[in-house]
Amino acid sequence: MCMCMSVCMYGDPPPVIVRADNVSVIPGHAAQLTCVVQSSVEFNISWQQVTNGQTSSERLLAFHNGTAIIRSLRPT
Repeated sequence: MCMCMSVCMYGDPPPVIVRADNVSVIPGHAAQLTCVVQSSVEFNISWQQVTNGQTSSERLLAFHNGTAIIRSLRPT
């Protein structure tokens, strides 16, 4: 089983962020994560994958709708 974690950083005024459920994935498969945000101001969502203290984007696909897909997950 692989575990994924998300961290939200935001400015003023703070948006309403809907907390996502935990995601369990079979090793080697992909995880789909979604960040749902409700705000009266324009906002951007960005995703980063941190592995062994280093940021990696080779397996991370981020979409403008707040969805991220992490491919080929490995156990930690």
